[in-house]
Amino acid sequence: MRGPSPVRRATLAACACLLALGGCGGGVFGHRYPASAAAAAVTVAQAEQVVRSYFTDMAAGRDSAAAHLWSTTWQRAHPISGWASSPPLPPGVQPEFGGATADGGGTVTLAVRGVAGSPLGPRWATGTFTVGMAAGSPRLLGGGLQPPSVPLNLQSLAVRGAAGDQTGDAPCGGYTVRWSLRADATAGRGAVSAVAVTAPDGHRLPLPALPGFSFGTVPTFCGDLLGNGGMDLVLTTATTSAHYYRQAVVYALSPTAVRLIGQVPSAQDARYPRPVAEDGLVPYAMVGMHQIDDVGYGPILAPVIWAFSGGIYQRETPAFPDVLRRDIVRRLADPGAWRRCARGFVACASPDLLVAYYDYAKLGEASAGLAHLETLVPSGERAWLVGQAQVVAMNIALP
Repeated sequence: MRGPSPVRRATLAACACLLALGGCGGGVFGHRYPASAAAAAVTVAQAEQVVRSYFTDMAAGRDSAAAHLWSTTWQRAHPISGWASSPPLPPGVQPEFGGATADGGGTVTLAVRGVAGSPLGPRWATGTFTVGMAAGSPRLLGGGLQPPSVPLNLQSLAVRGAAGDQTGDAPCGGYTVRWSLRADATAGRGAVSAVAVTAPDGHRLPLPALPGFSFGTVPTFCGDLLGNGGMDLVLTTATTSAHYYRQAVVYALSPTAVRLIGQVPSAQDARYPRPVAEDGLVPYAMVGMHQIDDVGYGPILAPVIWAFSGGIYQRETPAFPDVLRRDIVRRLADPGAWRRCARGFVACASPDLLVAYYDYAKLGEASAGLAHLETLVPSGERAWLVGQAQVVAMNIALP
C-alpha cells in the first residue's frame, strides 16, 4: 500500500535530461563514446529485447545486471542500493509492447504495459522506455512504469458546516458530482443526504436510492479505479455518528447509467474504505478495516483487501501475499521498541504482533507464524500472545 517508488519518479526526469543534452556526457560503464556511435539508430527489435532483459533481471533479483542495461548517467542517478528498498518494477510483471516511436538521434521510445498474472486475473501498469545505442550496444536511457492516476478524494473538496453538515460540487473526469449532508436536529436521528451525478452531456444519471436511515452518505473518491479509461465513483455511508462502521458502494459510470461494481464494509477508521493501488498496479483494490481484537487499549484493526474480480469487488486478502509479507517485515522490524515503550509491553506490542499474526493466517501460515512471534516476546507474555491469537483467529473466521 505504498506510493510510486523514487526510482520510478526519477526515470522520466533522467530521460528528459538525456534527450535534451544528447546523453548528458555519459558513456557505457564509465567510458565516453564517440558522437557517431551515440547517433547510431537502435532498432525496435533491439529496444524490445533490452526492455525484456531488464524485466527478467529485476524479477530474478539480478540488480547489477539490470543496472548495466542503463546508460551510465542513469546508473549514477539511481544507486543499486536503493532498489532493494524501493524496487522500480512490481513483483512478477512482464512487458507487453504497445507501439514504438522513433525519436531524434537514433533512439526509440516503447509504450510498455507491465502485466502481472494473479488468481484474480491480470493486473498491470503502463509506461514508456527509451532505448538508444551506446558504444555499439543498445542501452536504456530513461522511462519506466508509471503509477496509475490517483483517485480524487472528494471529501477534500467538501464545504463543511456545523454539526457535520457538508456540501460539495466536484468534477470527476467529464462527470460532475454534487452532494449535501444535513444532520438531523434531534440527536440520534441520523442525517439527510443527497447525491447527484451529471453526465458529460449535461443530463442527470439515475442513482440508486441512498440508505433510508444512516448518519450520512457522501461521495468519497472518483477516478479510473479499473484502469480501463473509465470513471468510477465511491459513495460511503456512515452507520453510526462516530463512524465506527462504514459501508462503501462503488459504481462504474457511463454516459447513460451507473453500474454497481462493489460493496465494501469497514470498521472504526473513518479514512476507510478507500482505493489502493497495491504495488502500483491496477485495477485498484478497495481496502477496508476489520477489527480483529480489543486488548483494552483500543481496537486492533487489520486491512481487508477487496479486489476487482469477475465484474465486482470481492474480499480477496490472501491473493496479495507480497503485501502481507511486507507488512509482517515492517511490523516486526524492531521488537526491542516494544520493551522500551513507556506504556508497557502489551499496549505497545499488541497492534504489531496481532496484525502480524493476522497476516500469517491470511497467508495460510498461522501455526508457523505464531511460533515465530513467540520467539519475539518475553517468556512471561507468550501465554497472553497465544490467547489473543485465538481471538484473532475467531474474528477472522466470522463472515
